Amino acid sequence: MKIAVKGRVPEVRALRQARAIAHQRLQDTAAKDKARWDAIMKPQVFAIGDHVLMRHENKLSLEYTWKGPYRIINKNASTHIYQLQDLNGNTYNSWVHTDRLRPIHFTNTPTDPWYDPTTTRAAERRHLQALAHLHVFEDDQHSGEGVLSQPLAEQSLLANYASSYFTHLHAKPIYTATPPSTSSTSPSLPSPSL
Repeated sequence: MKIAVKGRVPEVRALRQARAIAHQRLQDTAAKDKARWDAIMKPQVFAIGDHVLMRHENKLSLEYTWKGPYRIINKNASTHIYQLQDLNGNTYNSWVHTDRLRPIHFTNTPTDPWYDPTTTRAAERRHLQALAHLHVFEDDQHSGEGVLSQPLAEQSLLANYASSYFTHLHAKPIYTATPPSTSSTSPSLPSPSL
């Protein structure tokens, strides 16, 4: 007695065949895309001792795209990866692929890195923490002008610190403090500079 093939068996066979065809097409397309990409991209080759910039992958909105410079101290030519060292002699933790590197040529080798996000972010945090000690309150006249609430000596110190920070950023300082006068008994409040 013969059992007739009915039900879902033919549909399952057709589905398997369709999946195999789709998988083969995906592999063919991936191979063509790789060949096209490899024809366009020529890996850069650097020598040991060359200076390079490295792409800053985790940059914040206004940070520079490239960081460094770094010096190449070792390379693996078969995989196009390089070991880098900064200008202070610190070796970068991991090996870096040539896709993330860009050559840079100097007339005079610099002694300090022109941009290092770790130290730059740490300096910005220190500046912001120092400025956080300045408490600005609205005055009673509702004019919208703030009044610093710290003691005068501390105001002067922090205002000078803020002034140097803002000058460093090519901006005008928000507040300047007047030094304490010995002749006056009442402390004077800092005046906003415009």
